[in-house]
Amino acid sequence: MANWLKHKYSPVGMDLGRTAIRAVQLRRRDHRLHLYSALELANGGSWDPASSSNPEPIVDETQVISQIKRLRAGGGFIGRDVVIHCPAEKLDMRPVDLPASNESLPREAILGALRLQVGGHLPFPVEQAVFDYLPRQNDGRAGSIRIMAITADGQWIKERIGWIESAGMHCIGVDALPCVLSRLSIASSGPEGYFEHLDSSEPDPLDATDSKCRLRAVLDIGYSGSTLIVHDAQGPLFCRRFALGGLEMSEILAQRLTVDFPRAEQFKRRFGIDCNSRQLCLAYAAADTKQERADHNPHGDETIRRPGDPSPQHDLEIGKTIFAALQSELKDYVEGLTRSLNYVITNYPGARLQKLYLAGAAAHTRNLDRYLTDQFELPVHIIAHPLLSKLMDALPATRAQAGNWTTALGLALKQMEGA
Repeated sequence: MANWLKHKYSPVGMDLGRTAIRAVQLRRRDHRLHLYSALELANGGSWDPASSSNPEPIVDETQVISQIKRLRAGGGFIGRDVVIHCPAEKLDMRPVDLPASNESLPREAILGALRLQVGGHLPFPVEQAVFDYLPRQNDGRAGSIRIMAITADGQWIKERIGWIESAGMHCIGVDALPCVLSRLSIASSGPEGYFEHLDSSEPDPLDATDSKCRLRAVLDIGYSGSTLIVHDAQGPLFCRRFALGGLEMSEILAQRLTVDFPRAEQFKRRFGIDCNSRQLCLAYAAADTKQERADHNPHGDETIRRPGDPSPQHDLEIGKTIFAALQSELKDYVEGLTRSLNYVITNYPGARLQKLYLAGAAAHTRNLDRYLTDQFELPVHIIAHPLLSKLMDALPATRAQAGNWTTALGLALKQMEGA
């Protein structure tokens, strides 16, 4: 790509997911970023279904490369440059304190120290590890610097880069998922619209001078698991992986409701979970106006019913049954998330967690955000961003789920920062 085009168009942010490949490219115009192109292709045929719940599913590399070629041909993207991400299960992220004088340590010295300090704690061989870090605090008077060490599985990354190159594109960077989602969260808006309307006495949580004490969390609920990320204005502070995701929820439902997997997946997507069906039903019945009904149904997922279709009460009962089937796993899930959030708060005295954003395909499970809001007593919303809103407007209603596109958009944003 010519240099002048690099400043105008972002590289393609490409999310190589298990069930789909999504790509986003941005354009800078009038000193603002605009959505230029986005495309999604199903990736289900690239993974062996029998291994889908394993940490290392069998991948049909030829099929993946073919889909990337189709993406390139059909997306109308400018240039061949691509940025991909490394998921949480393929990296290790932890804070590290290093001794330092008043002068900052050279990068080579820091990377060498990380290899010695972190190398023995990795879930993959240190010989194939790729080391990097984010600067956190630098106080020479204290005689130390704090960095956020990020160590990734280099073999896994090389394999994905090989797919990109074989498809005729060029991978110019790999970003860690905690950095990708933290970037999007920092720039995100609230559920009301593009910008949050904060009380004048309350400073902007991630722009004020005391922002180090104001934290946000992002819970990425994907197909094969969940990733909890906590960050401040500088970037990620904490990352932890959890097993529960869309796949495991559907497998549990299939087993406990004695239905096949496709039927369980259909139930989960259509009815969601309902942990308080009676109150929801009464509140909905009392809503006489269209606006009141919308207040009780913020997802806009009310179904147009025809004669003979099941009643709303029937839907609520199914939602209640689904919740009962998942209740023990959801309880363990929330307890694990709570322990992790408490750990972060304990290790950052004075910090205050403001809100929790949801990302990932399974984050759109109906009523899951309400359930988590009740459990954490904290605002929980699907992550929002002006460009995500534009993207949802451009997609068919059946595919317009913002959580699916967070990684691809966050990758595209990386190269445009400060450009």
